[in-house]
Amino acid sequence: MSPTPDELHHWRATLEAQLHTTVLPWWPAHMLDSRGGWYGGISNDGRLQNHLPRSAILAGRMLWSYAEAARRWPGAGWESVAEHAWRWIRGPLWDQQHGGVFWSLDAQGSPLDVRKHSYAQAFVLYGLAAWQRCSPQPEVLALAQALFELLDARAHEAATGGYLEGCNQRWDADPSARLAPNEPLAARTMNTLLHLMEAFSELLLVWPDERLRQRLDELLGLMLDKVWQPEKLSFALFFNADWTPLSDQRSPGHDIEASWLMVRAAERLGDPVRLAQTRRLTDTIARAVRRTALRPEIGLQETADAARHWWCQVEGMVGFWDAFQHNGHVLHADAAWQCWQAIERAHIDPQGGDWFKVLDAQGAVSPQGLRAGPWECPYHHVRALCEMSDRLSFAIGK
Repeated sequence: MSPTPDELHHWRATLEAQLHTTVLPWWPAHMLDSRGGWYGGISNDGRLQNHLPRSAILAGRMLWSYAEAARRWPGAGWESVAEHAWRWIRGPLWDQQHGGVFWSLDAQGSPLDVRKHSYAQAFVLYGLAAWQRCSPQPEVLALAQALFELLDARAHEAATGGYLEGCNQRWDADPSARLAPNEPLAARTMNTLLHLMEAFSELLLVWPDERLRQRLDELLGLMLDKVWQPEKLSFALFFNADWTPLSDQRSPGHDIEASWLMVRAAERLGDPVRLAQTRRLTDTIARAVRRTALRPEIGLQETADAARHWWCQVEGMVGFWDAFQHNGHVLHADAAWQCWQAIERAHIDPQGGDWFKVLDAQGAVSPQGLRAGPWECPYHHVRALCEMSDRLSFAIGK
């Protein structure tokens, strides 16, 4: 059943409570290393996992999360957490010789993996743009601009569009770059393209540069014209350099996440044609994901993975609601509500704090699983909780 007006009010209040009592306080209390940066990780049973690498992905996502929180709730104490994240990025994580951020550092803050993967650079750029939006500083904007210029000079592919997956420390192309060992070697991926698009959308708010605008338009065009597979009603994930898909693998979680991030990119571009196109596509994507991946009592289920992931649920919640806002189909609102109910049932941990990130196929939590780690971070749920709070406020006329 779709949420009633009273449930919408309660839903919004619950989202706000989650942000301020369960999620945002947990990370600086448990993961902030007073010597700099963030610990390697924490397991679900509360044990520190400081042998894990300190990833650039976690660093960029932490900066974005607390810069966004500080912008929304000034004076709540999140500015100091964002400042801590900023110092880590501009200090040990930044390659002082070649520019850009290392993939990871060890517990002493020394480079562990020096490659320059475009995905990691994108999340740091995303965080820098949010921090500049929250607290304008010449040094922050200069570092964001320098990172964009490096990406554009060394990783942009003018002939085919888009960006290399990754480079070595000196920013030479690295054809072996990939995000995980179980992924195929691919010259381009949907995931990297999506998050570069996301980062450029954020950066455009604080730096209205024409070349940046052109690159954002280029990436959005690639998402629509090359990555989206209309005959399969999903996005392809891995590609050759000419954007020929390498496999039939699909990801409903990334499909629904991309649907609303493309609308956001079109909004930032101010292009009415792109905006109309992306808003129409949200309906198509939401219908397809609802049909293939939404499960009763489970929420959004990745088709290739029996585990239940927190990020899929929150991206489903925002993406389905976004499709409802643009197209008015109540079943999309119902799907967003189902995703939230799945989160409330199984992912929120009111005793330990924050959320369980991954459940097994039966919905059980592994004590050895990571609550925080190189990939397990607050970005997806902080962003979704903020987005849905805004959207529900609009829906109830508050």
